[in-house]
Amino acid sequence: MKIKCNCGNTILDITDALSYKAHYIPDENWDEIMEKIDSYIKEGNQDKEKLCWDMRKTIIEKTRLIYQCNNCGKVYIEDEKRNLIEFNPLNNENTDVLKK
Repeated sequence: MKIKCNCGNTILDITDALSYKAHYIPDENWDEIMEKIDSYIKEGNQDKEKLCWDMRKTIIEKTRLIYQCNNCGKVYIEDEKRNLIEFNPLNNENTDVLKK
């Protein structure tokens, strides 16, 4: 994925472990994910490979992405339809808020 920021910078999502990308779980989805994890643990006698893939699928479906431009600090957040909504920082001082 390529995101063209209004400042002219291009935000690339072409690999893993990006310092300017994050996954977030909307609070409305949190309990559902926790309940799925609990049920997968309780159903421990099932095929572990299938359980892993089912859990990954649930997490991917219920999480959304956030990107931050490392030039101007603008943040792009996915909405429920996976469209990116942009947010402007109050200043350009924190262009790496998604780093660990």
